[in-house]
Amino acid sequence: MKPGLGNKQIIAVSSCVMLLAILAGCGGPMQGSKTSKALSDAPPETAALFQSRCLSCHGSELQGRVGEKTNLQQIGAKLSVADIASRIRDGSDDGMMPAFGKQLTEEEIEGLAGWLAGKQ
Repeated sequence: MKPGLGNKQIIAVSSCVMLLAILAGCGGPMQGSKTSKALSDAPPETAALFQSRCLSCHGSELQGRVGEKTNLQQIGAKLSVADIASRIRDGSDDGMMPAFGKQLTEEEIEGLAGWLAGKQ
């Protein structure tokens, strides 16, 4: 018998390593990071949607990452739920906010708008 690992043993070890790597990546969108204070009051579906679709421009703390107009920390003091939903659905007049009406469901838009309206 030759010293070292045989083909079956190499395959078994490789499979275990791959399984561990896959399992390490499982979990919610916030796994491995601190929970954002700004998202802590959002329903889980809304928080996940915000993280996947909005975070890159609006930031994890709603602070805005692409200029002052992208700051949502007090958006509810400026816009109504209907206005926020319209902005998400149709985009902004200046083109800075893209329209998401064809990419998100009405339920998702209303969920985001309702949660953001509470940011005052």
